[in-house]
Amino acid sequence: MVIRDLAEQILERPDAVLQMEKIQTALADEKRRRHEFREWITENVKAEFINGQTVIHSPVKRRHWKVTDLLSRILSVYVSLKKLGAVGTEKVMIALTRNDYEPDLCFFSKEKSDLFEDEQVLFPAPDFVVEILSKKKNSRRRPRHQKDRLCLARCAGILDCRSCKTPHRTIHTPDQRHGVFSGQSAPVWRDGGKCGHSGI
Repeated sequence: MVIRDLAEQILERPDAVLQMEKIQTALADEKRRRHEFREWITENVKAEFINGQTVIHSPVKRRHWKVTDLLSRILSVYVSLKKLGAVGTEKVMIALTRNDYEPDLCFFSKEKSDLFEDEQVLFPAPDFVVEILSKKKNSRRRPRHQKDRLCLARCAGILDCRSCKTPHRTIHTPDQRHGVFSGQSAPVWRDGGKCGHSGI
C-alpha cells in the first residue's frame, strides 16, 4: 500500500525523527488553517479544503448539472424506496481524514444518516461517492481526490467511489491495488435522455 511504503521510506532514513518533526509542524499549521476555513465557509460559497489549501470553484456547466440531476434522481428514488439511507448532492460537505470535500453526489447508509441533525454542516465519510469531471476539474482535483478517497476506502469506511466524465458519459472505477483509475468504465445514460446501464 502507498501509505505503508511512505512510512517505511521515512523510517529507513537516518534523519527520520527530523522528517517527522517537519511533518508534524506542517500538519499542525494545516489544522489551524482548516479550522479557519470552516469558520469562513458559508452555504453561499462553493469551496473545499484540499491538502492545506482553500479551493474555490467556478459555476458548473449545463451538462454537469444535467448529469448530477439525473444521477441524483435515480439514486434518491431507489434509496427512498428501499429505505437505505440518504443521498446528498453538491453542497454536502464531508470531513475526511485531512480534507473537507463537497462531492457532486454521495450516499450515506441508514446507520449513518439516522444520526444526522437538521443543523449539521459537516458529515462523515459517505459509503458511496460520485465525482463528475470536466477537463478543468480533471487537472485540478482528480489526483488529490483519488489518493484521499482511496485512503478513506481503506481507513475510514468509504465503500465505493466513482468518477463520471461528462463528455464521454462514463463512470470510472478506481483501481484499489495501484491507487489510480483503472480506466474501466460503464455508460451512464444513452443518447436521447434514456437511462442506460451503469456500474453503480
